Amino acid sequence: MELEKIKKDCRIITNEEKQGEELYFDSKPASDIIKVLKKNGYRWHNTKKCWYRKLNYTGTGAEKTNYLGVKIGDIFHYSWRLGANERKLFSSCGTKGNKTSCNS
Repeated sequence: MELEKIKKDCRIITNEEKQGEELYFDSKPASDIIKVLKKNGYRWHNTKKCWYRKLNYTGTGAEKTNYLGVKIGDIFHYSWRLGANERKLFSSCGTKGNKTSCNS
């Protein structure tokens, strides 16, 4: 079943504040419809009783990407959670001309 077909059978609301899309069904969708929704990045909102996703979602499953096609989590991966040794290395290194000098 295709997502566009599913969207014809529900009420769609665009949430400008959250930059998302919400799908409201009259009753609980069949399991094959739920699988398609999950595959396309929709999640269940228990309070609002709707399926929702961000509008800039373009990937499926583990290969989620943003609107530029960059895999989520790739940018700045190596700058997160630096240990004490790495912070010391960055703070003690300096550059002079083309040469790098580090105080150990």
